[in-house]
Amino acid sequence: MFISSRLTEVIYCLWYHVYLQTLTEVRGLRFPAVFSKNNVQELGMVRSMLSLNPAERPEAADITEEPLFQELEVPCRLAVRQRSRTYSASSAGWPARTSVASS
Repeated sequence: MFISSRLTEVIYCLWYHVYLQTLTEVRGLRFPAVFSKNNVQELGMVRSMLSLNPAERPEAADITEEPLFQELEVPCRLAVRQRSRTYSASSAGWPARTSVASS
C-alpha cells in the first residue's frame, strides 16, 4: 500500500511540474511543438486571446463565430442572436409590443 501511494505522489508531482512549466511557457506565447503542429486553427485563436495588447484580443462573440465552434452548441451565441433580433426590431421603428389587460 505504501509503495503505490508513494508512486502516485511521485507521478502527481512530475505531472504538476510539467503542467506548470507548460502554462508558464504558454503565457509567454511559447506553445508545445505537438500542439502547434497539430492544431493550427486553435493556435491562432489562443495566440490572439493571449495577446499582450487588449485591443488585439477578440470579443467572446467573435470567438464563438470561429469555424472551430460552428458545430458546437454555444449558449452565448444563441443569446446574442436573440438580443440582436430584439434590438433590430426596436431600432426599425416598429411599435413595442404591449399587453392588453382584460377588463
